[in-house]
Amino acid sequence: ADKRFDILRDALAKALKGKVTAEKDIQQDAVPGKEYQFDLAKGAARLQIYTIAGFVVYGVVEGSKEQIRSKEADAFFGSLKLTGKAKEIFGQVKR
Repeated sequence: ADKRFDILRDALAKALKGKVTAEKDIQQDAVPGKEYQFDLAKGAARLQIYTIAGFVVYGVVEGSKEQIRSKEADAFFGSLKLTGKAKEIFGQVKR
């Protein structure tokens, strides 16, 4: 799982043309994920990502460094909810 996160992080950094500046583990119930922050040429981005049975679920906020750390950005990521079915599938997959 960690290798998948690393590959996705690097691919998204390349797509965003940015550099990873922060990384932390996150979790929704039993489903682990990662949060990354990137410095971009014109601002910053914050990404939350989960992988479940070959599927990738993620959300991205782009803006200034202040905007990606704002209450609005936190609310957006708070609305990124995995379904019960996704959590059930995650529980069935051996990692």
